[in-house]
Amino acid sequence: MRKLSQRLLPQKPIESAPYAALAITAGVCEEFVYRGFVMAALARAGFAAWGVLTASSILFGLAHAYQGKSGVIGTTLLGLLFGLGRILALSLMPVIVWHVAVDLIAGVAGPRFLREAAEHDSKLS
Repeated sequence: MRKLSQRLLPQKPIESAPYAALAITAGVCEEFVYRGFVMAALARAGFAAWGVLTASSILFGLAHAYQGKSGVIGTTLLGLLFGLGRILALSLMPVIVWHVAVDLIAGVAGPRFLREAAEHDSKLS
């Protein structure tokens, strides 16, 4: 998981701006696709609200299969929260902001965590 995180998250200051642009784009686009289009299409097809929420979240999780099994599970759970937020807010805007914030925070906190974990590991060896 560390190697994947190191490939996905910014490791140098020069990588932060492109990562931020990607995080914003991913947050907006993925919310339009999964909480906008997919949820609306499933609802229009006659799925119950719980089915819409579950199916869209599973699809969202599967789209993150490159993160491995734990990434799919975690992203599916996050998709459930985003979907519930979409249903309760009756709007995509709060979940877009939430998604972008999650991705941006991961880009700041993730590399710090990885550096600290590597330092801790090197002290143990």
